[in-house]
Amino acid sequence: MGAIESYNTRLVRNRMEGNGLDGILMGGDAFGTIVERITANGNGDDGIDIDSDENPLLPTEVTRNTANDNGDLGIEAVAWTRDGGGNRAFGNGNPLQCLNIVCK
Repeated sequence: MGAIESYNTRLVRNRMEGNGLDGILMGGDAFGTIVERITANGNGDDGIDIDSDENPLLPTEVTRNTANDNGDLGIEAVAWTRDGGGNRAFGNGNPLQCLNIVCK
């Protein structure tokens, strides 16, 4: 899936598996987006990659996602991403499992 240019979008209950690069890549103007209950397993790079521009009034929120066995991180997020909790990551190539998001 390519970068999403969006405003107040909800990505809920999607499966992204076995992609050559990121399962989901949110970049640019993805303001106020909710990424919830996504399963992103076995992707070549990150399972979920939140790389949106900074907007402190409308941060992207990442809640209750699962990202396992990806090539790099399960979830990679820029520092201003809102952590909605309940994210899980295991067996990813990067031992951190997640960046700027808490994963169990």
